[in-house]
Amino acid sequence: MNVNVLDMQAPDFEEKFVTACRDIGAALIINHGISPDLIKSAYAEWLPETGGFFALSEDKKQAFHWRKQSKICDDPEVGFYPLGSELGSEHHNYNTGTKNENEYYHVKAGIPDSYPSAEGFDKTKELAEENKKFALKLLDILDRNGPSTEQAPYFGKLIERLSPDKWSTFRWLHYPPYDAPGNPEDDVELIKTHKDKGCLTTVVSPSTSGLCVEDRNGEFHQVPQIQGAIIAQIGEGLEMMSGNYYYAGRHTVRGKRKNLNKDRVSAARFWHFKPEVSLSDTITNGDMIEDYWRKKGLIA
Repeated sequence: MNVNVLDMQAPDFEEKFVTACRDIGAALIINHGISPDLIKSAYAEWLPETGGFFALSEDKKQAFHWRKQSKICDDPEVGFYPLGSELGSEHHNYNTGTKNENEYYHVKAGIPDSYPSAEGFDKTKELAEENKKFALKLLDILDRNGPSTEQAPYFGKLIERLSPDKWSTFRWLHYPPYDAPGNPEDDVELIKTHKDKGCLTTVVSPSTSGLCVEDRNGEFHQVPQIQGAIIAQIGEGLEMMSGNYYYAGRHTVRGKRKNLNKDRVSAARFWHFKPEVSLSDTITNGDMIEDYWRKKGLIA
């Protein structure tokens, strides 16, 4: 079982996508309709090599620290998260004392002040809109091909239950070149193994490879690197709502130390249900997200 490359224009795309979401919880999608030029232009607004946000000095980036931005935007997530500020996920033995090897910036498409500046980032905003259209197509497929009410009484109406943009975070991640000493052939885990919360994650064409996902049998597979492709991954909320019909695989970003000598940037969009949506008899999506926020120290 591998992470399949699926052509969204192929006649059997729907069938293969549903199978992938049940078996490994992820698929790499090509011919999805989003312009490669738009993706490239949006990345240029963030990439260090093109003078994007992550090329700024530490002092300038700190001016947009999430503790400041979250108060301006009245949202506990938006803003800049410095390198090493994120603890490892609770999904990997709590990763006691570990930190992820990245910095990132959270924007919310529906909150203008969440961007690093009032002017600019036009291509990022355009990509956010195109990415939303893409995600809605996928959710429609998952809804129509999902479990029965008997199998999963809380499943269904995925688009109707989707949250406004306030709860759907667009995370721009930057993994700087990794230069810690060690064996060049050793594997290095840049972000600790975890599951995404919420409904669905779409990752738009990371600048380099590295993402590895775990199938239902516990085996990890590296996602192929194809310029312009979009990775779709099932979130833990959808897994729970579907009664495990859809599978939210754990995943990580890793590579051999010798290959981690350049910047890596990726654009991950986390799609969430409305907070009041029930995922089970006892848990709402709001419960799940607020628990995540507390563990990350994000309650502003």
